[in-house]
Amino acid sequence: MRKLLLGTTAVVGAALLSTGASAQEAPTVRIGGYMDFSYTFLSDTADRGTQTFSPTARRPRTSDFRSDMEVHVLVSGKTAGGITYGARIEFQNDNIPGSGQTAVDTDETWLFVSSPTLGTVRFGDTDAAAFVMQVRPPRYPAFYRPSWYVARPGGFNYVNSGLTDGSDITKITYMSPQFAGFDFGVSYAVNGNEGPRNNNGTTTGLIDRDRQGRQNEITAAIRYRGNFSGVGVAAGFAMTHAESGANQRAAASLVNAGARNTITSYGAGLTASFQGFTFGGEYVFGNYRGASVGTAPTARGADMSWHYLLGASYTFNPVTITANFGQGFQDGRRPTAAATVRDMRHTHVGVGASYTIAPGLLGYISYEYQRFRGWPGSSVGSVAAGGNRTMQALTVGTTLSF
Repeated sequence: MRKLLLGTTAVVGAALLSTGASAQEAPTVRIGGYMDFSYTFLSDTADRGTQTFSPTARRPRTSDFRSDMEVHVLVSGKTAGGITYGARIEFQNDNIPGSGQTAVDTDETWLFVSSPTLGTVRFGDTDAAAFVMQVRPPRYPAFYRPSWYVARPGGFNYVNSGLTDGSDITKITYMSPQFAGFDFGVSYAVNGNEGPRNNNGTTTGLIDRDRQGRQNEITAAIRYRGNFSGVGVAAGFAMTHAESGANQRAAASLVNAGARNTITSYGAGLTASFQGFTFGGEYVFGNYRGASVGTAPTARGADMSWHYLLGASYTFNPVTITANFGQGFQDGRRPTAAATVRDMRHTHVGVGASYTIAPGLLGYISYEYQRFRGWPGSSVGSVAAGGNRTMQALTVGTTLSF
C-alpha cells in the first residue's frame, strides 16, 4: 500500500508540473496567524486537598490568564504551466514544556504543489489527510482548551479529538479536487517523528529509524459537500492505520502482554446547515488509546476505543452560539503497565458564544464540563489512576486573526 501511495504521489507531482504554458509568477511572501488571550476559572477535583510543592503545601489557584500565538509565513508562486507551488511555515509559543511557554518553535512546515484539476500534494510536517478532511460537528469557542492548557496535566485531559489530532509528523499528503461534490485524500508517514534530524528527541541514544513508536502510518478520507434546496450537507468517512513500535510490543512480561501490532481508527461524520443553523455529529472507533485518536496502541486483548460527539450552532451575525455533548470509552488495560485500572468512561458537555467585534477580531465566552469515570492517566493531584475526575471551566477571551 505504501509503495502504491509513494508511486502515485510521484506521478501526480510530475503531472502537476507539466501542464500547458501560462505566465509564471515568482514566489511572494505574506504573513498570517493569530493571537489569543483568555481568562479561565477552573474547578477540578484533582485540585482538592493540598498539593505539595517545596517549601509549603497548599491548594492551587482556581483561575489563570493564558496567551497563545502563531505566526504563519505563507509562500506562493506559479509555474509557467499555471501550477501553484509554495510553502507554509508556522511558528508558535505554546508547545515547549519547561520553557516558561515563551520559547518559539515550529508547528507545521510544509511544501506544496497544487492544480485546480489535479489536486494538491504536500510534503513535510503537516496534518494527516484524515484530520484535514474529517467531517466534524460545530464546536464551541475554546473547545477543550481549559482542560488541556489550564487543568493539572498528567494522562490525557480530553478524548473527543479528531483523527491524529495535533500530530504534524513528517509525511506526504495528496488531496484531490472536488468532483460532483466528492473529494478524497491520502497521506503516508514513515514513522511518528518530525523535524530535520534523525535523532529521536525524546529518547537518548535512539534515532527515528529505530522503530520506536508508531510506524508506516497511512491515513485516508473521502468527503461529500453539497446543497439540497438551501440545506448545506457535508458527510465523510476517514481512517488511519499504523504499526505499533517495537518498544511498545516488547512488554510481553507485563500483565497486559504489550501492545497490539496495529493502531487503527475510523470516523464517520455528518453536518447539515440551514438559515444560520448547523447540526452535526461524529462517531469514531478503533484500536487506539490516548487523547489523540489513532496515534497510540491499545494493549493486546483490549476492547476497542470509541467516542461520539454531537454539536449544534446558530449564527445571527455577528454572534454565533454553539453547544456540544459527547461521550467516550477506552479500555483500562494499558500496553506497558504492570496492572490494569478501571475502564475509562468520559462525558463532555460544552456551550459557548462568539461575537465578531471587527474584521479578524473575535470575543468569546464558553463553559465546559468533563467527567471521567476511571481516570486513564497516572495519578494527578488528588485523583488516583482509575479514579474519578470532574472538571468545570468558564473561559472568556479574545482572538485576533490576521
